[in-house]
Amino acid sequence: NVTRLLLFKNLATPLHGFADNHQVYKSFHLEKEYQIVATDVPLCFKTINEWMSSHYLQLNPGKTEIIVFGSNSTLSKLEMHGTFITPEICVRFVSTAKNLGFHLDSPLTFTPQIDILKLKCLHSLRKLSKMKSFLSSKQMQQLVLAVVISAIDYCNSLYYGIHSRNIKILQNIQNRVCAVILGLKKRDPKSENLKSLHWLKVPERIEFKILLTVFKILNGKAPKSCQLQSHQWK
Repeated sequence: NVTRLLLFKNLATPLHGFADNHQVYKSFHLEKEYQIVATDVPLCFKTINEWMSSHYLQLNPGKTEIIVFGSNSTLSKLEMHGTFITPEICVRFVSTAKNLGFHLDSPLTFTPQIDILKLKCLHSLRKLSKMKSFLSSKQMQQLVLAVVISAIDYCNSLYYGIHSRNIKILQNIQNRVCAVILGLKKRDPKSENLKSLHWLKVPERIEFKILLTVFKILNGKAPKSCQLQSHQWK
């Protein structure tokens, strides 16, 4: 929609969107906190709301979230913790926001995301384990790859450089998956068995994803949006 593109271009704020899920983001220094939070953000929402109203659409305040990213020391210095997007509606800042199925927390530790992912993967793994007697080893491996390993790999390049505790949680999930497929006991070594499945460990999978993405960008095989960003880096 050309009108929509012109609207967000006029906002002078970067925009990312997928289907009906859109994010407007803006960076700022602490000394400009009041201007951004009390003036720029409400003005942005006002412009969007006016455009939506003119096209017979409605902005849903209940699904509108605002999150501030930064270090713990920076976040502790914030004096404002919400803003009025309309004279009647105040949106409080959230500490965690879900974006395309991925949970982002303010200091970007990804601990909430990994905690939720752990529960989801272990629940799925328990259900798959009950089906093991009815499936061949190859079928079981394919199911686990589609349901559990794919969840671990989703957006895993964001995990690069996070705390080793969180990486260990992800690795333990992969080890459990390996044990279920191969029928290993709790104390059986997992590293060699991962090699037998031709699986990289979690840290290696993260690095591989980043290297593969960079390779595709440099060789013109990545999505156009990534290629445009690479031109800006150069």
